[in-house]
Amino acid sequence: MHTTFNDVLNKVGQLSLSQQETLVEIVRHRIIEDRRKEIVKNAAATLKAFHSGEAKRGSVNDLRKALGE
Repeated sequence: MHTTFNDVLNKVGQLSLSQQETLVEIVRHRIIEDRRKEIVKNAAATLKAFHSGEAKRGSVNDLRKALGE
């Protein structure tokens, strides 16, 4: 069975207000954790690129110079 976004909203609407508030907190914490995982993944990729020489370190002014501004 394929559940649509609207189906989920309808089901949430059937919960008590307390249950809806709990659900919101659970979803909020999951989003925060997923964002943290994404940051860690991006940081690891950046460090790998830096150590392999694919990425360089510098200031904003260095970047502007490299871009020809």
